[in-house]
Amino acid sequence: VLDALEEIADAVDEAAAGVAEVARTTDDQAATVEELTSSLEAVRERSDRTEEATDRIVAATDEQEAAVDELITRVERLDAN
Repeated sequence: VLDALEEIADAVDEAAAGVAEVARTTDDQAATVEELTSSLEAVRERSDRTEEATDRIVAATDEQEAAVDELITRVERLDAN
């Protein structure tokens, strides 16, 4: 009976060690997920800023194009006179 109890105690110790290892691994995975989430958030923020900057560049380019078109029209009118 004592041998059986020792075997049970050993099995419980092994199971506890396994549970502790799973807990450590789970904590490591959670930390990795948090790091990835943080990195992805940073990438998203940079992407948003890049998109906003691109939109401003497009708007400025459109304004410049309109100004150039207006100048061309005025020059053509002057040439016609």
